[in-house]
Amino acid sequence: TVVITMLQLAFFYLVPYFLMLAFGHHEVDFFSVMAASAFVQLLSSAVPLPGGTGGAEGGFALFLGHFFGSASTAGYLLWRLITFIAPTILAAPLLGLKSAHNESIHARWDRVMRKLGRTPQTPSAPTKPHPTNAVTVDPKKQAQKASGTAKPAHKAYVRQTGDGIRVSPSALNKKKHPKSQ
Repeated sequence: TVVITMLQLAFFYLVPYFLMLAFGHHEVDFFSVMAASAFVQLLSSAVPLPGGTGGAEGGFALFLGHFFGSASTAGYLLWRLITFIAPTILAAPLLGLKSAHNESIHARWDRVMRKLGRTPQTPSAPTKPHPTNAVTVDPKKQAQKASGTAKPAHKAYVRQTGDGIRVSPSALNKKKHPKSQ
């Protein structure tokens, strides 16, 4: 994860460098531009406005303006379009996406690995709940189905996990009926 994040930030910090090359400024130092771009991002992150508005402009003028020279305004506009405006517009349709799965990504990954014949390193769900974190629901107290036919009851476990409380799917499907007195 650290290596991927460092590569992602490196490419992000190199956008001004490639813009300078596009404007014909081939004499710029690769690492100097990368460091200046990192300072611009640091400054814009300190500004508590969406997109670091104000900090990004000032930081670009302060740290990267002298690299661009007379093309600094055009360089800023293209840099802001590539690094902020375009990703925002392209990601907007994805804001409403929701997962159609109730199963975690880790559990789905383990299932794929088992299908491929590989055993997962760590189980995605404990085989039996931990006694301090689990409550066994008494099947006799569970409401019978509306059809009136009583099926053999099974234990439904409610357990506390690191990502919240999970209830077995069969316990979720049962409807609660008011007790008759």
